[in-house]
Amino acid sequence: MFLKNHSCIGFAERCFVALKSMKINSMKKTLHLLVAFLFPLLLSAQKANLDSQIEQAVKKNNIEQLNKTFDPLFSASIDSLAIYSEKVIALGEQYKSPQIITYGYIAKSFFFYRKSDLVNMQDYLLKANHLLDKKPNHFLQGVYYQSMSYLQPTEDLQLYYCKKAVEEFQKVDKNSMLSGEEYVVYANMAQFFTNIKQTDSALSYVQKAENIIISKHKPQEYLVMVNRRYCAIYLKQGQLELAKNYAFRTLKMAEKIKTVQNYEFAWGALAQYYDKAGLQDSAFVYNKKLYESVGEGWYRSKVKATGWLYHYYLEKKDNGNTLKYGEEYIAGIEKMQKLEASSQIIKINLLEKQRQDEKERKLLKEKEEKANTLQLILIAIGILSCFILYLILSRSFIVSPKTIEILGMVVMLIVFEFINLLLHGFIAEITHHSPVLMLLALVIIALIIVPLHHRLEKWTTQKLLEKNKKIRLSKEQEKQ
Repeated sequence: MFLKNHSCIGFAERCFVALKSMKINSMKKTLHLLVAFLFPLLLSAQKANLDSQIEQAVKKNNIEQLNKTFDPLFSASIDSLAIYSEKVIALGEQYKSPQIITYGYIAKSFFFYRKSDLVNMQDYLLKANHLLDKKPNHFLQGVYYQSMSYLQPTEDLQLYYCKKAVEEFQKVDKNSMLSGEEYVVYANMAQFFTNIKQTDSALSYVQKAENIIISKHKPQEYLVMVNRRYCAIYLKQGQLELAKNYAFRTLKMAEKIKTVQNYEFAWGALAQYYDKAGLQDSAFVYNKKLYESVGEGWYRSKVKATGWLYHYYLEKKDNGNTLKYGEEYIAGIEKMQKLEASSQIIKINLLEKQRQDEKERKLLKEKEEKANTLQLILIAIGILSCFILYLILSRSFIVSPKTIEILGMVVMLIVFEFINLLLHGFIAEITHHSPVLMLLALVIIALIIVPLHHRLEKWTTQKLLEKNKKIRLSKEQEKQ
């Protein structure tokens, strides 16, 4: 969900660049006037179209359509992401759609993630999760767990949430456009294992991500992040030539889809490669690009690039720039520490982990109770069925059909309850917890059971009457 293709703003920017670069000297002034006139109109038209598409998706309560429309905004300017995530939340509230509101909350949380404001990010994610508890959705739950993994203070908790995200994404309908989103989680897990120097595991996960993108026919620009991960892995292994190839592949793809996110991947890969290769002047070029271009949208990358530039100028004995970047780097680190609010994040995470554990324990307990109840019902059905058979087959006494009818009715009700309990989870999932559809499913089950019960009751009554007749004849013969 968070690796995105080109936005409407990116499209407008490319149009501007194309017009500006045209080599028609005699028409230069005319072209500039034309661009100045058309550019705002183009942006306005694109914005109106985006507004309309988002509203249409919300009206239909269509998460697939909404995600397809909103998707480019995750890698667009940070201001656009903020504006449209709020718009989705407002529209969701207007049309009383919990799932749309949830999507808006998760989108807003990513806005704070890009700013490295992890406290507000988690606040919106917890809001989303409270709605998901009431109205589950596998895709949204997957994105929620994926986002929560970014916040975790320990490696175990990071992996815990990544695995939960994969489980939810894999439950999404395979024919849905939302299917296959676990590739993002696999790419993130590849980065995680790269960071802790387990490169074999990292390669395994990045290959899974790549295979999903190809097999699910995801847009090729999604491979930008995958190539970035390959580059980092091979750098960690010391395979510089392979790392270089993937770094330039990342740049080549980023230049096709000109978004801040794609350039952040590409410039970061090249900066790391040149630094590792000892080519400091080339590394300087790409760290400077990161410093100048990513801004508030990817604050962590900016701070990291600032630190590199500080050390670069320190070695060059350029006191002016050393002081400049040193002050900015210290300010950036302090801001990061303040934003992350480590103690608060850890506390909230521990509480959230406990809540999840409690939720899982509750589900496990419910499953055990359900299994015990099913066993008891089966035992009851077995005992009553055996008792009815005994009454039918016994030659010692006469039983009225009314008795068998009552016992048969009790057995039918118990069988219905058994089937209802056995299939309740499946029915709830396929009906998306809709009370009307669940009731309709139970009516259909009843319509199947009742005719079967009548046939069985008819057969039982017939056998009982035959048995009673034989017992009466036998008694009359004995009297004679």
